[in-house]
Amino acid sequence: MMTAHVARIKDNLVSFTQHCELDDGEKLISSADMRFRSEQVVREAGETAGLTIEQIYGGWNRELVGAADGELVVLARRTS
Repeated sequence: MMTAHVARIKDNLVSFTQHCELDDGEKLISSADMRFRSEQVVREAGETAGLTIEQIYGGWNRELVGAADGELVVLARRTS
């Protein structure tokens, strides 16, 4: 069983802790921060890093941006 507790949301940063109990009773705790960026910010950052953004999808099944779970899947290549 897994549960998540959001500790803080500030600007585009979400801090959270996940609690997971395995079938054998072992308990694991993991804390992380996730930063959410818009498609435009991701495109600009990629170009600044010398990448050519070929496509950005809104999920792992190549959904349109905004049509799935909010993840951005980026296909890019290094600019020669």
